[in-house]
Amino acid sequence: MRETPNAWQPYLRRKLLALLKLSKSHKEFAERLGISPLVVRRLLDLLGVDYVQRLYRQYERGKACSDIANANGMKPATLSKLFKERGFEVKRGVRRPNVPKHKLRRIWTETPVINRVARKFTIHWQTALRLLEDEKLIVGYKGRPRKLSKPSQPP
Repeated sequence: MRETPNAWQPYLRRKLLALLKLSKSHKEFAERLGISPLVVRRLLDLLGVDYVQRLYRQYERGKACSDIANANGMKPATLSKLFKERGFEVKRGVRRPNVPKHKLRRIWTETPVINRVARKFTIHWQTALRLLEDEKLIVGYKGRPRKLSKPSQPP
């Protein structure tokens, strides 16, 4: 490891592991050592540390793959690839937004329009539809919401 641009500092394995325990993420660990997060991952592999398992535990607790990846200095695709290589299950797509149920019901009872719900929570109309179906506010919806056209102007 480099201590300064022209000087190399050897680290003992136990000191590196102690620094890792003090760090909240690989990015922070990399900053403490003055190296890149990619080199940190290679270093952890050499040390025999199962960092992928550590990251997957965060994913299991409900943290988004993109958040974990950004905090650790990697791309979300790289992280999900690491998970898949280790045989861990990774769900595709973006997780459904956390929308308060009481607020959803109130908005729907005031004006039963899917696009109003979608605009209120800044989500896609199909996501709003799924949320409403999950709450049993809509049953068996067929079709797309209609776009409102502008009123025609007299000539």
